[in-house]
Amino acid sequence: MKQDLGKCLLLSGNYPEAAKELEDALSLQDQPLPRYYIQFSLGDAWYFLGDLVKAKYHLEQALSEARSALRLAYPHTMRRGSDMS
Repeated sequence: MKQDLGKCLLLSGNYPEAAKELEDALSLQDQPLPRYYIQFSLGDAWYFLGDLVKAKYHLEQALSEARSALRLAYPHTMRRGSDMS
């Protein structure tokens, strides 16, 4: 629910409130794929707020969550430590 609210706030341009809701949503989520989407949205929010350090951090975390989600979905094709770049 907080993730959806955060995304709506982000799309409406209310970046400070979006970041707050998305941070709350992130603290409640433990699955990699939903965490990917939240981290990606947080990266957008912080980018538009002008904090490029936080934006970069959350986008890097989104990439990490995406890798985790792929490892869970396709364990036979993913090797730990392999570079997907």
